[in-house]
Amino acid sequence: MEKASPKYIFLEDTIGKSDQDLFSCQKFYDSRLPYRFIGLRKLLQELAGYAEILRFPYASSTLGVMKPLPMKNFHESKRIRYASSKKVDTE
Repeated sequence: MEKASPKYIFLEDTIGKSDQDLFSCQKFYDSRLPYRFIGLRKLLQELAGYAEILRFPYASSTLGVMKPLPMKNFHESKRIRYASSKKVDTE
């Protein structure tokens, strides 16, 4: 990004919500994987010179079924129903 100046940036399958990053160990079959939930507002602020112009749910399945992300163990304020796609444009 430092050497390029794209007019648009597409962020696909983005899982993020709040100002701060959130780290968790996610259950994956019989093991656990570390996972980072992006502090979305913080990320958009770091993309200086760009503004979010479009956001829509990212269609992805969980265990082969289209449904909200399984986040019952998270505090309600931290839950994310679906990943999303975003398009940011130069301001």
